[in-house]
Amino acid sequence: MGCGSSKNVQRVARIGEEETEQKSVQQAEVKPAVAALIDGKAVADGILENLRTTVDTLGAEPLLAVVLVGSNPASMSYIKRKQAAAAGCGIRTKLLHLDDSVSQLELQRTIETLDADDDTDGIILQLPLPEHLDAKKASALISLAKDVDGFSPCERRRNRPTWPRARLLPVHA
Repeated sequence: MGCGSSKNVQRVARIGEEETEQKSVQQAEVKPAVAALIDGKAVADGILENLRTTVDTLGAEPLLAVVLVGSNPASMSYIKRKQAAAAGCGIRTKLLHLDDSVSQLELQRTIETLDADDDTDGIILQLPLPEHLDAKKASALISLAKDVDGFSPCERRRNRPTWPRARLLPVHA
């Protein structure tokens, strides 16, 4: 055999195998996907029951602070559902409803006050915020131990020393 002929034989063999695989794939039966019906309410009720049991073991009702800026009807409706779910699990909620004309500085002070408050176990900054406010800056002020939504900057998420002491873990924990 000449120089490189062994490589050519291997290459031809590989091409032949690929053609055979392609024909096999084309001839394979396509089976329809099987869908399973999930009872979302039952799943949600189970999650809430597990949460209620966990909260009962804490010995004290955690406090979740929700900061809402403005009067977005969708946000207000969403917060009402959060409050109802929290109450059903033994979690107290505190709504801080700020006017949509609030300044960035006032919003930041509100978040810093909540974050420093030992009675506040978790904080949610309801988004979206009015256009004149910087959600990233405001979210970055929430410590990892109190960041229920998980919107703290990624750099801070990598180091999680406070989470084992947190009473309300973020959704991404």
